[in-house]
Amino acid sequence: MNKMLPILFLAVALCGCSKTEPVSPTPEKESKAQVSAQVKQILGSLSNIYKKTEGSQVYPLEGWYVSELKITPNQSIQVFVDQTGNLHHIFVKQRGEQEYDTARTDLIRTCRVVGSVIDAKLPPLVDQMDQKLKSYEDGGVSAQTVLSQEKYSLMIDISRYQVMDCLIATGDLKPIIGDFIEPPTLVRVTPQEAVEFAKTLYQKIDDDEKIIRKAFEAGQYQVLIQYEQHFLKFTDQPYSEREAAMKFGQRYFPQDPVAEPYFICDRALSELNSLASAMFNSTKTDIAYEDAAFYVRNLRNKNQLFKESKEMCRQRVNLSYEQAVEVYENSESI
Repeated sequence: MNKMLPILFLAVALCGCSKTEPVSPTPEKESKAQVSAQVKQILGSLSNIYKKTEGSQVYPLEGWYVSELKITPNQSIQVFVDQTGNLHHIFVKQRGEQEYDTARTDLIRTCRVVGSVIDAKLPPLVDQMDQKLKSYEDGGVSAQTVLSQEKYSLMIDISRYQVMDCLIATGDLKPIIGDFIEPPTLVRVTPQEAVEFAKTLYQKIDDDEKIIRKAFEAGQYQVLIQYEQHFLKFTDQPYSEREAAMKFGQRYFPQDPVAEPYFICDRALSELNSLASAMFNSTKTDIAYEDAAFYVRNLRNKNQLFKESKEMCRQRVNLSYEQAVEVYENSESI
């Protein structure tokens, strides 16, 4: 592309990876941007590759000149040029309601194409980041990663299917996307580690049960009240960095398919907490007969549920890992 389109004045600041919308031009602000040979080559190559674009436009924005090519209704390429006419960074933006895998595939494909236009060494880096993102997605954490090399820095963010970005920059990414903390490296739980975790959990359940029952029999009801706080504190302690990244759920339990055969032990611990609460409620006085009768029935029910899940946990942890998996897969419950 040898000639740049008229520059449109845009009175809006760029914030992180937010979407920018050009406004109508002001006549006295119209001018033409002088760009480097590299930028002309990039714009020309992209225009040739994406011949059926929905049009392009150029506008100034916070110290840059932006050339935007609308590739599809959901995708655009924005080329940011600095005041000296040199390439500063390029955004591939994926926007709109789309099926997640479709949007993800489109973003990575275009990011790879743009990378090849800039530098032949970039597509392999995009593929490398793609594999890393897949491991994050499998682990249930935000699929965003950053990679820097000698000439370029890359960022890919596909954590939200409505808003996905690929960024290729010639300099530091921080002024563009702000501070970024890479998600922790995902470490898979081994079968042996899952077995050891489950056995330790069963021992805790057994020990806690003895304390709770002794307190109930001795009328030490404050212990029953305190157990709920202990339960919440214990279950919120992350098993590893992977669980620490979770915003919801009981983080003490390994978030890994390898640990799934021992879900029954997690249920036993939760039902022990419910039992302690039912024990305390059954001690209430100065209440109506109907309420008292309900608390008695509830205590009996909670006690039975706990005993069943604890026994299943005991049986599961006494099996080999392979046997535990087989029982888990054939079980109608957990």
